[in-house]
Amino acid sequence: MSPLLKEYLNKKVILVTTSGECFIATLEGFDKSTNLVVSNLTHRFNNDSGLESNVLSHVQLMRGSEIVACGLYEPTDEETKQESRYIVKAPTIHNTKNIVKDEHLIWMKVTEDKAHSMTKRRKLVK
Repeated sequence: MSPLLKEYLNKKVILVTTSGECFIATLEGFDKSTNLVVSNLTHRFNNDSGLESNVLSHVQLMRGSEIVACGLYEPTDEETKQESRYIVKAPTIHNTKNIVKDEHLIWMKVTEDKAHSMTKRRKLVK
């Protein structure tokens, strides 16, 4: 399923979950396990008209194991007018790598500590 999702990137999709809920969101990203990063997540069928905004989450990760179906969403003209008032552009994720300054020094220290503890154990055994 993942390669097919490339066509849906940065577009509105409709999602059906294993719990039977139906959501509309913008697909921001996905991985090989079909975990989805979505923005402007809303319920597709919202009966609570008293809410000013029906946006549930501006950015959310949805587990692939909980998604039954994902397809391109094509709203009617009336829905487009209603939803355009509440859409917020999600910030772009530039880098998700954990960068640690001087990480090599930390690993050198860990290696030294392990070697030192192994030497101590050998002396105790003899």
